[in-house]
Amino acid sequence: MTCEHPARGTGVGFCDLPVRGIIPADAKTILSKCRLCAPSATFYGRPAPNTIRDTIDLEEAYLAFSSKEETGWNSSFGRRMLNFGETRVIGCPQWSNVSRTYDHARAGYALPKAKLEAVLVSPTIVLQDAFNKPELGNRIWGTYEVFPRLWRGASIDLYALRHSQNKIGGWTGKGTVGTNTLGGRIYGSLPEKFAYSVEVMGQTGHLGVPEQRAYAWFEEHHGRS
Repeated sequence: MTCEHPARGTGVGFCDLPVRGIIPADAKTILSKCRLCAPSATFYGRPAPNTIRDTIDLEEAYLAFSSKEETGWNSSFGRRMLNFGETRVIGCPQWSNVSRTYDHARAGYALPKAKLEAVLVSPTIVLQDAFNKPELGNRIWGTYEVFPRLWRGASIDLYALRHSQNKIGGWTGKGTVGTNTLGGRIYGSLPEKFAYSVEVMGQTGHLGVPEQRAYAWFEEHHGRS
């Protein structure tokens, strides 16, 4: 168990001594993995948003199965931290005191030059004074494929994802949410210890009553150590 006792100010809504703790437990075999983990329990006093305050709860509890070879089937299900690509669509950013996790099911097949995967994830809704129960009213499902080192060190990610959210899942507007996101990312190394990453995505669907039409472009070039 690890605990932290960072010093805080005494402003409104804050305690002098927040406490954070993590209690992990892992079990592995050749073909499977089981993990149980209690989350960082952070006490800030009341009132406080659920991004910085949560009682001790179940952070990760999942089973993962995979072939002992580099290729073949793999799957996992349960509650888990997940990161896909550079986490712009599905990821666990760590800038808040309470970590983001997902209730999920995923199944994939690994080839020498491709990793194909079907995934269903539902962000865990933090309930400050109750157990964080699974809530599939807010969910993302679809496919995510990775093609590593296809040509001259360039790798490609391709994804097609559907996001659905209703009132029970946290949507507060009229109607429901239903968006379709298609995107891809190409990344690799450049000469002189530089690297690049370019990601493009487009989105259709609806956010409540209004229709949703959007696109995004990200490009990065940086040095490598």
